[in-house]
Amino acid sequence: MSDLLAVPSYSETKASSSSESLLGDLTPPRYTPSPPAPHYTSEPKRDELTLQEARRPNALPSGSFVTSAGPLTLEIAHQVDGVSTPTLNARGRLRGTLALDMRDRSSIIGVTLTLSGRMILEAAGAGRETVTLLKETHDLWLDQGPVPSLVPIDIVVPSTFVDNDGEVRSLPPSCDFTDEPMGPAAPVSAQVAYNLSIVVERERRHGIFSQTKSLTTPFELVPRTRPDHGIIPVPSFFSTMKTSPEEWHQAVSEIATNPASGVQSLKSHLFLPAGKVYWIGDAIPFHLSVTGPSTSLHALFPSESAAGAPSTGAQITVKVLRQIAVTARKHRAVRNVIIGHGTLRSVEPFSSARGEQRDWDGFVQFTPFTKSVPTIRSVLSRSELKMDNNSTVCGFNVGSLVVKDFIVLEIKPVSPATSPFHTHQNPVFVRFTTDPYVESYGPDQPS
Repeated sequence: MSDLLAVPSYSETKASSSSESLLGDLTPPRYTPSPPAPHYTSEPKRDELTLQEARRPNALPSGSFVTSAGPLTLEIAHQVDGVSTPTLNARGRLRGTLALDMRDRSSIIGVTLTLSGRMILEAAGAGRETVTLLKETHDLWLDQGPVPSLVPIDIVVPSTFVDNDGEVRSLPPSCDFTDEPMGPAAPVSAQVAYNLSIVVERERRHGIFSQTKSLTTPFELVPRTRPDHGIIPVPSFFSTMKTSPEEWHQAVSEIATNPASGVQSLKSHLFLPAGKVYWIGDAIPFHLSVTGPSTSLHALFPSESAAGAPSTGAQITVKVLRQIAVTARKHRAVRNVIIGHGTLRSVEPFSSARGEQRDWDGFVQFTPFTKSVPTIRSVLSRSELKMDNNSTVCGFNVGSLVVKDFIVLEIKPVSPATSPFHTHQNPVFVRFTTDPYVESYGPDQPS
């Protein structure tokens, strides 16, 4: 008991006009039960405001895809009307119906649906290699009484597979990189294809003829993705760079020179929207700045002559390059394909601070200016790059087939053999998505 604190004694105090204790006059207030929590709803009430929403995918198509084989008719929902091949989304659902136009359905003992996929690879003439991506069978109906004439289909589309090394990977999208001409390079090809098969099995009555009916159709697997950030409107690069510098990613690289020339190197600054994740149909704004000593800038970008002769400056191109790397039979080969081009237009750079010198001499097709240090000049370009929005195949990595995309800046001297500068390339890895960024969505779009 020695560890316990002693309770101090208090003397009782009474009011002079009453014999009742002061504590006897104090009673706890009355409490009423709190009202139950309101039912959850995704839509705000009149006095509520939505602060943040998770982005939802685009609304599913309202059409359907229909194909037939003998007495079997397959209808797949949520498709674009008139397409020749249905499209399924990884991690999505395959919904539809199977119609059985059979007089005697009592002999049917099973209806199955199989999703299959394979990848065919060829690298550097080492021969082809086939990889099984998908082989999944679902029972639509078993021998459990008379089969209905319309069999419902509701199946979760798988999203992963196990490669030859035992690693779990995401299923690649349907693609075919075999159509482009190879030229003198070694063959590099890859094809990813998926099929849907339905088999209706019936009892053998005479043991001679097969009682199995089947239907097979290819389908496109398109894992849907979208950027988590939109591209801000760019009325002026300089204004957005001041107010929202976090909206830009800067890739800096050196434009090297031949050491024997005595010409100093330059710096290229390529600005892309931050995140480097864009919808494949986006027009991507970018900015280019080339900085360095004025003598080096003049050597790479000579100005027009006094007689008005055309500029002999370096050629600047910005393009989208897709790199396809294939590994087959322990041989690896890489092929580069240009899938997008940029257009350039020179713009006037941001004015230097008041009192600082600006020099516009000697440059053609560009607008040189003087920064805070008079010996440093810059050449800026502004452009937009338009992707082919008919394509829906984005980059992916499944080990033996890797598809990467780059935005590549190339600066090539007019006469590489005599120029003090080497041809300059600055590749920036980017990712493209199948769906655009959406600021808001309507009530008809699924969650």
